[in-house]
Amino acid sequence: MRPRSRHAVARRFVGPLLATVLGAATLLAGCTKREPYSVSDKDQKRFQTIVRIPAKAAKGAPTILALSDCTIYKATFNGTNIVDWKVVLRSDWGGSYPKFMTVCTQQSLRFDGHYAKVDLCAQAIGAGGGCADGGDYRSTNGDRWQIASGSGWERFGN
Repeated sequence: MRPRSRHAVARRFVGPLLATVLGAATLLAGCTKREPYSVSDKDQKRFQTIVRIPAKAAKGAPTILALSDCTIYKATFNGTNIVDWKVVLRSDWGGSYPKFMTVCTQQSLRFDGHYAKVDLCAQAIGAGGGCADGGDYRSTNGDRWQIASGSGWERFGN
């Protein structure tokens, strides 16, 4: 029986060892700690605007709202991770046309230090200019909304 060369022995152990090291590095890279309440890259691309309303309590969760196609979404959390987005306001709520019959022509979402303020304008497909659905809204928590009216702000929705 012929003795094995050092190179043959090295090749036999280096391959599995290298695979183990690369596998461990991949697992560790996937376990990097994310910033609490951070929005994923995928969601940052999905939404035109994202605003964060700071938590009232020192250890509470912030309210995170996002805007896309005249729809406002609110982040839902599991611990400090965003796990889903819930629709909390749309241009057709209280409007005259269902969402699929309109095109979002103007939209904005901002936080002024106290309120999340939203402007939505949806135009009916085939209709003339102007906003068929939408309006100016505000909320301190993303759950209870007010709509601008001629006499100030009125409760809207739930």
